[in-house]
Amino acid sequence: MSLFLTTRKNKGRIYPHFTYQYNYKRTKIYSGVSCKDSFWNNETKKITRGDKDYKLKNLKISSLKTRIDEIVNRYKALGEVLLPPQIKIELEGREKISESKSIRTLPLLSLVEDWENHYMNDVEIQSNTKSKTKSVVKDIKEYIQLTQKDRRRTLLIDDLDKDYCRNFMSWLFDKPTKNGNGLQPHSVDRRFQYLRTFCKWYSIQSKELKRIEIPRELKDAKSVSDEETPICLYNSELEKLYDFKGYDFDGESGEYKKYLSNDRANRNKKDGVLDFFYDETKNGLQTYTTYEVYKDLLVFLCSCGVRFSDGVNMKLENFKHSKRNETSILEGGVEAFFTFYQKKTNKKATPRVNEVSFEIYKKYSRGKTHQDYLFQRTSQGKQISDVKFNKHIKNICRSLGFDRKYIERKLGSKGKEKGRTTKELWELVSSHTGRKTFIKTLVLNGNYSSGEIMAQTGHKSERVFQNYYKIEERDLLLKPNSLFLKKKSNFYVNSSDSSVEKIDVDLPPPPSKSLKQKFEELDTIKDMITKKEYDKMRSDLLKNPF
Repeated sequence: MSLFLTTRKNKGRIYPHFTYQYNYKRTKIYSGVSCKDSFWNNETKKITRGDKDYKLKNLKISSLKTRIDEIVNRYKALGEVLLPPQIKIELEGREKISESKSIRTLPLLSLVEDWENHYMNDVEIQSNTKSKTKSVVKDIKEYIQLTQKDRRRTLLIDDLDKDYCRNFMSWLFDKPTKNGNGLQPHSVDRRFQYLRTFCKWYSIQSKELKRIEIPRELKDAKSVSDEETPICLYNSELEKLYDFKGYDFDGESGEYKKYLSNDRANRNKKDGVLDFFYDETKNGLQTYTTYEVYKDLLVFLCSCGVRFSDGVNMKLENFKHSKRNETSILEGGVEAFFTFYQKKTNKKATPRVNEVSFEIYKKYSRGKTHQDYLFQRTSQGKQISDVKFNKHIKNICRSLGFDRKYIERKLGSKGKEKGRTTKELWELVSSHTGRKTFIKTLVLNGNYSSGEIMAQTGHKSERVFQNYYKIEERDLLLKPNSLFLKKKSNFYVNSSDSSVEKIDVDLPPPPSKSLKQKFEELDTIKDMITKKEYDKMRSDLLKNPF
């Protein structure tokens, strides 16, 4: 059984069609479109831009293939033989491809697949982003197919309405996952953002505006989810991670050997040092264990606040010296920044070099040129995989006893709690933990303003920036508790002199602020809180202005 696209040429025109073959019997299925011979690309099997209707015609060809694939797969699932004559009967029983001048009549699934191909072929989009996109778009396509089966008809762009979106949201919240049933609000929201991107693409292609309405229930659930505490490492945990040298390669007699998963003594270990990284430098071949590099990279992310994609692609040329300073805690009075443009946003970030990031920089920069990457490439010359990195840093953190408990809430529509699970810190650590740890550490340090921290992390929105950390009770207990004066205080000239009488002094009340001043203060934090919170605070002021 085979299916392939071929063409028939007649009087200078090309007529694309599919040929379905089974047991040496064939049938031709014509697409209903044609073009001049010069407008057909035989390599891509597509009509070129020379034809004014090339977009619509190509979509009709891909639409027909989608319909044929649906029939073939259905017969496969049933274990039945699909003979060439039968496939035409099946197609005739379905909607025929219209010669309409609008793409509104094309199947929704075909449109989504064409947009996906367009997106994946965009050279400006990072490969990591494309790989994450696949799973998201897979859910979008899967739900279209399920809905078509349920409604027993092909969905069109007009079916992407309010009810469809609400049902899609409910399906995602209940969708089975590896860690349990249903996606988290932010994961559901990500699917809707891609659906919005598809609608923008469709609007450009069709010159017909198409928008979707994100359900209010999802916005509410996402708002509750934002209140969850981001996963960060405490300073004590980061110090323990930095100081641990058990994975470091140090020759034949090294301690690292007891962590080798392929060693006979550790044959039953599923986790451990799996391999080695090698760097060819002017100082000779430098050898590191995989877990040594993974651990150091995690510490580097925590000390710089960079994303994983920027950390693994950091080059020595991104290390920028500033004027030496006698007050610097770095070796030789060094002052420096890591200056680069972020891959995700193309915005500049300039994290200041500190004692931790400096030590890691020195370790991995020895014998390299300015054009070299700071962290090693694999034997295939590729960057470290984020998937492998996230898997193995969990093992590293588990081995170091990072078992601090987190309550993870499962949220459904409208932010309603569906259940709770207790997880340990090592289970939740990921590459993004580094960026969150850096931000929270600087916020609690108190020596940097929000603007100064955002300049280092490359954030432009303070609202987004504030989602990276949450102040916990533990953080408040680290601060002194002597901020306020009591209304009545006892004053002594000399506490050791019993003849001195206690004097009660009434302290004057703080000067009251005008209503205008209070509103001005409220407006300064407007961008830091939700609209709902702002409206409530404003209403309270109006009710009780003094």
